[in-house]
Amino acid sequence: MGLTALALAITRQILIILENINLTRDLESKVAERTAELEGLGAIVNSSADAIVGKSLDGVITSWNPGAERIYGYSAAEAIGRHVSFIIPDELQEEEEELLAGIRAGGETHSYETARVRIDGSIVPVSLTMSPIRGTGGIRGVATIAQDITERRIAQAELVTAREAAEEASRLKSEFLATMSHEIRTPMNGVIGLTGLLLDTPLEETQRQYAEGVKGAGESLLSLINDILDFSKLEAGKVDLDPAPFNPRTLVEELAVLLAEAAQAKGLELIAYCRPEVPAMLVGDAGRIRQILLNLASNAVKFTPSGEVVISVKLVKQESANVRVRFEVRDTGIGIDAADHHRLFESFSQADASTTRRYGGTGLGLAISRRLTEVMGGEIGVDSSLGNGSTFWATLPLAVSEAAAAPASISPDQLTGLRSLWWMTTRPTDWCSRGNWLAGG
Repeated sequence: MGLTALALAITRQILIILENINLTRDLESKVAERTAELEGLGAIVNSSADAIVGKSLDGVITSWNPGAERIYGYSAAEAIGRHVSFIIPDELQEEEEELLAGIRAGGETHSYETARVRIDGSIVPVSLTMSPIRGTGGIRGVATIAQDITERRIAQAELVTAREAAEEASRLKSEFLATMSHEIRTPMNGVIGLTGLLLDTPLEETQRQYAEGVKGAGESLLSLINDILDFSKLEAGKVDLDPAPFNPRTLVEELAVLLAEAAQAKGLELIAYCRPEVPAMLVGDAGRIRQILLNLASNAVKFTPSGEVVISVKLVKQESANVRVRFEVRDTGIGIDAADHHRLFESFSQADASTTRRYGGTGLGLAISRRLTEVMGGEIGVDSSLGNGSTFWATLPLAVSEAAAAPASISPDQLTGLRSLWWMTTRPTDWCSRGNWLAGG
């Protein structure tokens, strides 16, 4: 065989192998990314202050991070391979086993507060989350993340202690105010009563002026004491309502009687009426409602130099045996600037500080009225502008008494021989109903 033929034979025996390395590179890239993810996850686990523990489905510890070493006191070498029961208090063993069985069965995550045992035998409270570890074949383990809540528990205990101390201080303050107000009111009533008797005796003009001044000052002080006592009870949440059937018409009439003397002394027209659609008998705390209206109406008389004060009751809404009733006190007094409306119902606050010097008062009346209205589930407000009078209103949810009935009608025979006084406002629909009070005018 010649040289050329030998070379051709050798060439025909060469094996050429081509390999596509793109798949290999993709696989290597994914492995690198997964490795980086695991390293990052491992860094997070190792740097976490929480105890992160992995365990098998039968409760054997498989991983133990530095946070677990810090909280429980055991090193990873001491913990891994042991059953987790050594860090669970005896009284909680059964509960923990039930939770572990639940994860094995349904794979649900549980978060709860519990306790764990440290290496020194002390108990540490923890907030723990127990979650399943899933693999291609299903749940293959359980991971728990426990946070030491010792400081939180201490803070909660301190908060409870502080709240109890505040409640006790409030109770003691209320008891002190109640005792002192009683002790002060007793002699003050004596001063007012004796001054009234003194005014019924023959006195010189100067003596009468002094006696009237003493009586007025005593009544003002007594009113202040009552306001402070009521406000302290409301602040302490010690006010109990006493709902009972009452007649709203009688309520406003009695209120007008209380204010008639003050209104007549200033030459004011005092009108009290109840709209006919208001049920004859309602269920509520009539005493507290009277207190609210007395505060509003007293202010109306105080801040109205001339004109009229109107106390009215009307129906806002009725649903079956429940109604919403609006009590209004309208006056033609000095009025209130819109910018001051939001401060009116705050404690010790008035629209203008000069009103205290000119008209007197503590600014507690409206604050008490607001608190009482809120306790009864109602709303209170004011519509007013400077120089154009004011309308204070309170809307209350009340029940209709089963004994409610329409006012008895009056036959012509019952009116024969009686004198009558009729009052009509500028609107015929606002006629005063039978028996309503009119003072002044």
